[in-house]
Amino acid sequence: MKALRRPERGPEPLAEPGRGRRRLALVVPAVAVVCGLVAGGLAGARVVGRRQAGAAARPAATWPGPRGTSGPVEQLRGAGVLLFTDPQGRVHAQGADGRDQRVLGQLGELAARRAPSGFDLEEAAHLLAVPPDGRAADLASDADQVYLRTSDGAAAVGRLSDGSLRRLVPSGWESPGPPRHAADGSVLGVCGYRLGGKPFLAVTATTSWILDGSGTRLASMPGCLYDVAADGRSALVADPAEGRRAGPVPFGQFQRGPPVGESDQLTRGLRLWRRDGGFRPVLGFDEVVRAFRTVQPGADPRGLVIVSALLGPDGRQAMVRIVDARADGDVRTGPETGLLAVVDLERGRAEPVPEHLPDLFTFLPTGGWAWTGGAGLATYLPRDRPPQLLRSGLANDGVYAIVPDPDGAWLLLAGATWRFVRADDPSVQVSYPAPGRLASWVPEAGR
Repeated sequence: MKALRRPERGPEPLAEPGRGRRRLALVVPAVAVVCGLVAGGLAGARVVGRRQAGAAARPAATWPGPRGTSGPVEQLRGAGVLLFTDPQGRVHAQGADGRDQRVLGQLGELAARRAPSGFDLEEAAHLLAVPPDGRAADLASDADQVYLRTSDGAAAVGRLSDGSLRRLVPSGWESPGPPRHAADGSVLGVCGYRLGGKPFLAVTATTSWILDGSGTRLASMPGCLYDVAADGRSALVADPAEGRRAGPVPFGQFQRGPPVGESDQLTRGLRLWRRDGGFRPVLGFDEVVRAFRTVQPGADPRGLVIVSALLGPDGRQAMVRIVDARADGDVRTGPETGLLAVVDLERGRAEPVPEHLPDLFTFLPTGGWAWTGGAGLATYLPRDRPPQLLRSGLANDGVYAIVPDPDGAWLLLAGATWRFVRADDPSVQVSYPAPGRLASWVPEAGR
């Protein structure tokens, strides 16, 4: 692996009445994969660090860690608080080293969430937005506000303190994942879609809404929204003009029917929405094709679709996942069917990441990024240094998220086992059996 260079008429009201400020009954939701859209969660936290990455933690030599701990768990002391859910919908918090576990509250919509399978994610890649990882919810740093996708497919905001739930998409619309949000929750971004068609269901409309923290609409636009900047001043959204220019994915490769409705429902390019007004194109379809053909020279441009995207912490870069929706054959030995690329948003230039079948990815608050691939590997690219292998054999742990701590000193590979990897020295790893399903990694109170 080589080192990389650094390179309208508005819809019905969004806040659905009658759903707020009520205690939710426990439910056992099924995560439906309809037309390739899959529920998921958010990518790694983008909180700017307050500690020096890799700095020595306070000694805690007498703490052995949770049962089954392997590695120097004392180094995780002071590395922030992990929030996670259990099958009953309760939200827990504990220190990264496993200390001080406590129950924060309960929200029925978090109960019995099924993780998307690898097959589901590949099916989703043929259509619209795939969330960058498989977490079912994200919790704000106040450990009360919960961003999630409900059991009936709506992006929503809940509160543990009173059990309330507020839907953020109109009735009859669904979302591919939870809301995206600014670091302080002051700006929310939601992608919604509607289904129709016979005999096969297809996406007939895709719309995104940007709201303030109270639910008041700031903007609406066609196409999917992928991310909101940490400061809330911009959002990364689909560019429908690029979708129309590229045209639809031709029918015939899919036995279940057409993948979507109109061409502008597909993401073939990206633009930035700016809160101070207007849009700015940041990635065109020609560049998507150029970048993809560095790994698959013979790729048919008509099949190339952007399915995931994430803004970098400085707002100057984005990481995108592009798939060839018309690819056929054995993905393990045949032509490349997916590409991960880092985009310079000022230049509109995409730099491919050399990884076979890329999957999960995240930026680090301190610079650099990490990703997983189809070979069962997790890789970390520090700032201005060669890539380093974090872990192999990921499938054995069922990894569904790769998340940095609030300071960028550690990376967590979350699965059946939680494996912590020190960013400045990947040979230092700590692991213990997962106590639940990861929701967020937030700073300790007062930091």
